[in-house]
Amino acid sequence: MTTRPIAVHGNFMRTTKRATIALVAVALLLPKAAHAERTFSSFTVFGDSFSDTGNLRAVNGFLGALFIPARQSNGEVWTDYFARSINRSADAAPVYQSRRATGNYSVAGARTTSQSGFPATPSVPQQVQRWAGGASNGMADPTGLYAVFGGANDIRTAGALGSAVQRQQVTVSAARSIVQQAGVLADRGAGFVLIPNTVNLGLVPEAQGIPNRPGVLTELSALFNLTLADELALLRASRPQTTFFDFSTDILFENVLYDAARGGGVFGISDVTTPCRNPGAASCDVSLFWDNLHPTTRAHDYVARAIYDRVVFDRNVARIPEPASLALLVTGVVVLGAARLRRRALAA
Repeated sequence: MTTRPIAVHGNFMRTTKRATIALVAVALLLPKAAHAERTFSSFTVFGDSFSDTGNLRAVNGFLGALFIPARQSNGEVWTDYFARSINRSADAAPVYQSRRATGNYSVAGARTTSQSGFPATPSVPQQVQRWAGGASNGMADPTGLYAVFGGANDIRTAGALGSAVQRQQVTVSAARSIVQQAGVLADRGAGFVLIPNTVNLGLVPEAQGIPNRPGVLTELSALFNLTLADELALLRASRPQTTFFDFSTDILFENVLYDAARGGGVFGISDVTTPCRNPGAASCDVSLFWDNLHPTTRAHDYVARAIYDRVVFDRNVARIPEPASLALLVTGVVVLGAARLRRRALAA
């Protein structure tokens, strides 16, 4: 193994402010336990712009090559960093361009259900179908890692709907679709499948300035993550032959926000509101967002390192954080409670 990525741990938000930052700073430097190390023979990922390294350009042909950037960031995205850390750099390459069987199938703009566009943007299920048609005998690499990372575009679409019931239905369906695709991979022999959750989309710049949108997206993000966790628990019970890794993207995001509010001493990110590509904005080196939705390459690097920790060493960011204040705790309980009640109502 050529890389020793940084561990990002859930105790970040479990102590006093000063002690919290100190603990994480120490964790960043700790060596990993070699005996716990897991290796993978390949890396295949399905998803959206968060993971795309050029597929949107490829599916748009000549016009895509002229007008669409390969990555929705100011540099490499998490799939680039992560693939390199497990010595599988070629597996970050866009499959719609390389035509390889394994690699990166993610397409910017993809949703977790069937969709259309101009031209049609392959949804996550369509990406998995394409992989199944090109995989060796239609079977997965049993010692490879497969990632299904999506849902944000479904939540954004749901957030603009006028009906609360419709918003919730779209969100729940998105989470269930992600888990269904993970089940397809398991049924085809995948030994390891990564299923990250989503960040709180109510806090991204895109949501700001739109009346009621931040609150709606915060609630839908919580509903998505709750549904994903519940469905993943069922999947684990029904597919014991496969190791399913959850990953708390939302908690990593909260860790960065918490640190930024105190100067960014741990992650080096101090601006979490203004996209760095905007005129007069702070440098992308200290910014969380590249544009109104997508993170900077620095933020992607932290995601890759934390995912590496999760799948190689089984060390996850906290599943249940302790927010830095009582106000945040109360807000989180209310949002998650409302999400669970609505999910039950939809299932009834």
